[in-house]
Amino acid sequence: MTRIVVFGAGGRAGRAVTAEALRRGFGVTAVVRDPLRHAALGERAEVRLVRGDITDAASVAGTARGAVAAVHAVSPMTETEAATAGFTRLDPAFFARTADVLCEGLAAAGVDRLLTLGLFALLRTADGGYVRDRADLFPPAYLPFARAHQAGLDRFAERGGHTPDWVQFVPPAHLDPEAPARGTYRVGPAARAPEDPAGRLAYADLALALLDEVERPAYHRQAVAVTG
Repeated sequence: MTRIVVFGAGGRAGRAVTAEALRRGFGVTAVVRDPLRHAALGERAEVRLVRGDITDAASVAGTARGAVAAVHAVSPMTETEAATAGFTRLDPAFFARTADVLCEGLAAAGVDRLLTLGLFALLRTADGGYVRDRADLFPPAYLPFARAHQAGLDRFAERGGHTPDWVQFVPPAHLDPEAPARGTYRVGPAARAPEDPAGRLAYADLALALLDEVERPAYHRQAVAVTG
């Protein structure tokens, strides 16, 4: 059975990717911090639920071995933590450090395909600026999170060819965890204005885009925007 590894399988994006992978007949290694909290993920025989640490190269290598592709859907903070404590506990180097660790760990595991999730704040607006610089589109209080995401994307670019064949999917601001898959999405340069009325996406359709990319690679070492 063809297998992918999903880091952060217990989150909204990770669960959607896992469900879509199973629907297509993939096996999934579902990597989470605490398997007891996500026991339901391991109820399917095709799912191998494991504890893992995306900041440790040996852990990444051990959990990824045998997979044809890896999905990075880990966030350093939950939405609840961000809402209650702001970003005072955010490690600004989290995404940059995990970029390095993933490159090392996946190389050791022989996995040469990596799909990561970006942040809509890194998209460009119609006037050529960045969403993160528009207070009407992105709350200034969230800028530390945007800068951390940017540092991670920059790290992949800095490593050049010394990385897996990565692609970062940048969703719009409005991701709907409850909406069923419509079966449609659009992918294009990471320069789409999020104020576009079509700038909404179901998590299920984000998962469609990711699994389509696993099965039919079309983008290489770049960030792309995915919208509904």
